[in-house]
This record gives sequence, C-alpha cells and structure tokens, in this order.
Amino acid sequence: MSPETAALYVGNWRRLTNLSADRKGSIHDDDAARNLGFKSAFVPGSTVATAAMPALVHCLGSRWMEGGWYRFTFVSPVYTDEDVREVAEEGTDGVAFRVETRDERLCCSGTAGFGIRPPWRPEDDGRGAGDVLPGVEIGLTFEQEGFVTHEPDIQPLLASAGDETPWYADSSPWGRGVVPPERLHGFALQITRSRTLPVSGVRNPGMWAQHDLVLRQPLFLDETYVMTERVADKGRSGRTAFLTYEFKVLDASGTQLAIGRHKVKWLVA
Repeated sequence: MSPETAALYVGNWRRLTNLSADRKGSIHDDDAARNLGFKSAFVPGSTVATAAMPALVHCLGSRWMEGGWYRFTFVSPVYTDEDVREVAEEGTDGVAFRVETRDERLCCSGTAGFGIRPPWRPEDDGRGAGDVLPGVEIGLTFEQEGFVTHEPDIQPLLASAGDETPWYADSSPWGRGVVPPERLHGFALQITRSRTLPVSGVRNPGMWAQHDLVLRQPLFLDETYVMTERVADKGRSGRTAFLTYEFKVLDASGTQLAIGRHKVKWLVA
C-alpha cells in the first residue's frame, strides 16, 4: 500500500519561506547555520508547523479548536531550496502528522487529538537538569504581556507556509477570523527574548526542538489576550542541552484559553 493510499491527508508540494533571514546570528542566518555544520539557514519552526496545520484541520475539524491538543517535534531542517508537504495518518495517540521532503527526509513529526489534558508530563520536569545551563532556574518567570492579532499580522506566516485555511479570515465556523495556533509560539518566543538569560556551556545559536499546545477554545483576531510564561524544564539529550518554556493565554476576565510549551535546544560546547 502506498503512503498516499494509507494516508488520511496528503498536502501539495511547495517551498517554504524563511521569514527570519534578517536575524543575523540566529539559526535562520546562513553564516550562523553553516558554522554549526548545516548547509544553509533553517526555515523557522513556526512556518514548518503551520505547514502541517492544513492536515490537522482536515482530519480533526473545528471541534479541535474548541478543545484539542498537538505536539510537534522538529526533527531536521527545512531549507528554502527544497519542496516539502504535510501528511496525516492514523496514529496510536490521536492523528499522526509529518512534514517531509521529496527524498522522504522527515523534517517535523507530531500527533494531535481532542481533549484539554496537556500532552506532556510535568512530574518529569527537572529530572535530567543536573548542572546543565546553571544560570537558568526552573520556575523563572517573565513579565506577562498583552497581545492582539490582526489579519495583516498573520498573512506573512500563512503565505510562508502555504496554508490557505479560510478560518484565519472571515470564513470560519465561528463567524470571524481565528488566530493561527503557531502564532502563539511566536509570541511566546518574543517574550523569552525580553530578558537575557545566562546560557552557558552551549554553542549558539539555539533552535526550536518542540512545540506543544492545548486549546480550550479558539482565539479570535482583533481581541486582546494576556500571555504568562515561565521556564518549565531544562536538561540534556544526547549532544544537546535544552530549555522548555511554558506559556498560558488568558482572556480579559482571566480565564485560561490555552496552554503551551516550546523547547529550545543548543549543541553542547
């Protein structure tokens, strides 16, 4: 049975755009990426995960945004000179998703399903911390920030990923545009950059390793929300050290609408 026959959804081949090419010294900068041994800059993780979202929407529908979760792991880089597509299949834990290249290299894999129970185990946080990143303490918090998303804000991300889902404009099941889920990870990353952490013992630049999200209900364009964030975990895995941040999204009344985690990793010096 061919992958296309077995799959629940197969997207179109397309090239993704590196929206962060101007961030000198980041993994999205050609020179910095080559210094770490890669052939060129990475397409941002939010773009790669957004490229997988049409498969998630197709398989799980609007009910997912009213109480659902996903977990994406970034396996290998997506470069701007290669075609990728998204694929969804039946999984043992919800629906399994992946973004792959024409030569079947796996770039991103994940699962998604219904429910509001986080797909991570908080009781495991810190078990592998040891002396990794000694200047950063688990539990460190950032100043909460308010944010609002307008349609022009999300167009570059959607266009870079080739995501034409109409929900992010006026044609949504809720009668108005919703915020793309990966927009939350991008905003959470901005908050972590609001203060300089004493990261040591690793080779910069860092790169995203994983995105997790639980949505209790959709977030809408032009609405004001508040995000809180803290360092939830740190440790070492193979040749990399990592930090995991946890964020929560609240509405004006203080009701929690979403909770997510994003993991950043570095090669150990």
